[in-house]
Amino acid sequence: MASSDSQTGVVSTLRIDSSAGGLAERGGLRNAQMEAYWRRKILERQDQFLASVLLDTDSIEVYRQSSALLRARLLDALGGWEPRPAQTTARVEVLGEMAPGKLYRVHVNVIEDVEMPALLLIPHTAEHTPAPAVICQHGYAGSPEWTMGFGTEGQQNYMNVLGRRLASAGYVVIAPHIVCSPPGVGQDRVRLDRLARLAGKSLLGFEMFELSRVVDYLQTRPEIDPLRIGMYGISQGGKSTLFLSALDTRIAAAVCSCYYNNRWNKMIEPALLADMAAQEGLAYAAYLGLSEDDKFNPLAAPLFPDHLLGGLICPRPFMVEIGRYDPVIYWRDAVEEFERLRAIYAALGIPERARATVAQWGGHEIFFDDAKAFLDRCLLA
Repeated sequence: MASSDSQTGVVSTLRIDSSAGGLAERGGLRNAQMEAYWRRKILERQDQFLASVLLDTDSIEVYRQSSALLRARLLDALGGWEPRPAQTTARVEVLGEMAPGKLYRVHVNVIEDVEMPALLLIPHTAEHTPAPAVICQHGYAGSPEWTMGFGTEGQQNYMNVLGRRLASAGYVVIAPHIVCSPPGVGQDRVRLDRLARLAGKSLLGFEMFELSRVVDYLQTRPEIDPLRIGMYGISQGGKSTLFLSALDTRIAAAVCSCYYNNRWNKMIEPALLADMAAQEGLAYAAYLGLSEDDKFNPLAAPLFPDHLLGGLICPRPFMVEIGRYDPVIYWRDAVEEFERLRAIYAALGIPERARATVAQWGGHEIFFDDAKAFLDRCLLA
């Protein structure tokens, strides 16, 4: 098609396809080249990282020494932690009585001008004899209130009254408020993580510091045995459980629900997960195609596979909950990744400390019964 320039009067008879379809085709080819290139680079970087990891299983003591080095690398990849204040304080408000005990709202001082809010439920039995404690961590769209059995109209409460049930069994329960509940749910995580990145940090790393300060606080409470603190979280709260337990060795036992997974597939393999979703009749998705860019922390690249994060919990007891019909986590990937972790425990002669359960009826929710028995063996025995 002839074209002309009104300013110069030059007429061209060259035919160039500038249609939307033509531009899309050429742009798509270029994008495909770029994606293939970056995937190769990611794989190279990942292979180099994994080749550099040494977890020595000759003995538990030697293993602890080698895992301490990897733990330091993980903390550095998350942007590090702030200097820990010498004192641990909290603002405490009594909310009232519940069937198991007394409910408080606490605001743990993290650093200057930053507090971690939480609900704290202390069973009456712990008022006389120090009890084990469990950090119960909600996930996306959840809240500490959900953990205690207070629902939100029009939303499914996937916590299944976790906190109140554990308190009824004699545990002190604290339910911290991580970023991913109202007002902005996921949008708030993205916004705050962008700000953290510009400061050379990460939201995930800072939240792990906040939760570590919650452990500091629990150890000041006379109702709590400071050596028997566990954690049980789901979804984003399962991620918090996995990372905090990897970073803070004071977590004596941990249960990660509906998060533990093949991290590579979950991050960057949408086509693979779409195929698996079609087979399972569910709707798995990779973060590469979602808006949750807080999952793409450049400081934490290359990826720490979930079995290596679990390896930083080892030799402490660790359990994974998997829902057969969880639309977020492909259950076969989770089982295979757990077997990689269990091999580490087995090499140390302690396979019984690593446990996974697949709820054959379960979706994206707390399953409780097996996890409760697991925590009882680890924290009550």
